[in-house]
This record gives sequence, structure tokens and C-alpha cells, in this order.
Amino acid sequence: MKNLFMFFLCITLLIFSACAEKVDTKVDVEAINSLLEELTTARKTLNAEEVVAFWTDDCVLMMPNELKKIGKDEIKAFLQLFYDQVNVKELSIKADEVIVCGDWAFIQEKFKATWLPKDGSEPLYQDSKGIMILQRQPNNTWKISRVALNHNPS
Repeated sequence: MKNLFMFFLCITLLIFSACAEKVDTKVDVEAINSLLEELTTARKTLNAEEVVAFWTDDCVLMMPNELKKIGKDEIKAFLQLFYDQVNVKELSIKADEVIVCGDWAFIQEKFKATWLPKDGSEPLYQDSKGIMILQRQPNNTWKISRVALNHNPS
């Protein structure tokens, strides 16, 4: 029992020491908020290639009622299939919370969009919440590593 306690104590200390590496999280949070603004602009272009430039190579996207998409190629194909069928009327991505922990950042996000189907059918309203995990890159920028979204009730 004592060994198990010591193991969990060591793991906990390692996690907290990893989170203590970055001192100036204000700069990181500002950079992350800028990334979200740039991502919003890119999403409005309906160009999946431009959007996946914000993602890491080993990225994962998990959306309701969909199989998870792994890697830039799968995510790009998924997004472009959708983008080819719609125009965007409104789109916003906002961070409710940003937590920076060393080379990782965790965002509680809000995503809202109004999509106009090209076939003339009724607009699609998307009101979602999610968790976005970012990874610091060697050049000190941030990229999206994981996203899990869930739709809010209508």
C-alpha cells in the first residue's frame, strides 16, 4: 500500500512540475486567443487545406455521431466534404477558459455557426461546446492537437 501511495505521489509531483515549466502564461493565452481568431477567419474561407494548417500532423477530431478523424488528411477530407455543400453566414469560435500547462494548453470552447446549404434548403445552425487541446511547437507557436465537440440542445 505504501508503494502505491508513493507511486501516485511521484506521478502527481511530475504532473505539477511539468505544468510549472512556463512562467509567463499571459503571453501564451494571448497567442492562443490570436490563434482562435485566425482559425475563425480560416474556417470562413471554407478551405479545408487552410484550416488544417492550424492542426498538428497527428491531430484527432471527435464530433457527435461521427467516427473520429485522425490526422490532417482525414480531417481535411471530412471538412472539405462539408464545405463543398455550404456557404457560411456566421461563424465564431470563443474560449471560455484557457489553461496552459507547459507545452500543452486546454481550451473550453464555444463554437457557433450558421451554414447556408448550396442546394437552397433551410439553414443549418450549429451551437456547440468542446474541449480543444493545443500543443506548443518548436518555434513556440501553438497548434491544435485534439478537439472533442458536443452540440448544445436546441
